Amino acid sequence: MDYLIRVAAARGDGRVYAGTRGNWGPNYRVGYVPVLHELSHNDADGVGFTFRTVQSLSTDVEASFDETNPAQFEALNIRYVLMPNSRKPAVPATLLSSKGSNNLYEVDTSGYFQVVDRIGVLKADRTNLVDANNRFWASKSALDNIYPAVAFAGHQPPPSAFASAPAGSPGSVLTESNARENGRFSARVNAERSATVLLKSSYDPRWHVTVDGRTAHPIMMAPSLVGVDVPVGEHSIVFTY
Repeated sequence: MDYLIRVAAARGDGRVYAGTRGNWGPNYRVGYVPVLHELSHNDADGVGFTFRTVQSLSTDVEASFDETNPAQFEALNIRYVLMPNSRKPAVPATLLSSKGSNNLYEVDTSGYFQVVDRIGVLKADRTNLVDANNRFWASKSALDNIYPAVAFAGHQPPPSAFASAPAGSPGSVLTESNARENGRFSARVNAERSATVLLKSSYDPRWHVTVDGRTAHPIMMAPSLVGVDVPVGEHSIVFTY
């Protein structure tokens, strides 16, 4: 089990899923310890063990994760699925490695960053964030690079650049890197039009973001993530917490 977790963690480009506390996760164990807890012990970026981040805005969103919806894998950058060989992933995935009775799969995601169209606004606070996201969270919009902003606790985001989704891709991530232990994520992106660069990490007002070396304003994006607006062209983006 440790070997498979290290394979995913060493790649450093996505989160690991080994079930949640609300589905098969508690029964997938090493001795008495659920594997979804073992991820934290091995310093892997995992989802499912929601008690590790009780104060995070993403705690309830993560608990509502639907393993049958590929768009939610994209939105949370869940790139790796670790499960017993008696189970199969509920979304398209490629088998990376097997050890004993355990399999590690890879899901295709854009990474920790995604260039998206910011369309629409959800109004929410800590008490109703999951309910406010219901329609978006159940949809496939994340696969189409479409995310609404969140007007959180009365704070209004900038107006959307578009009323509806324009044709074609809003852009792409050219390169990305991260030093999670230092709270730093960076990327080089190309925006085909005015777009939002999404970092798939929980929103907090203490995020500091620069675009081409200049301080920019972070925006809360659905379901509970952080983003920044960019104009057309190539840009260097750095998020630091």
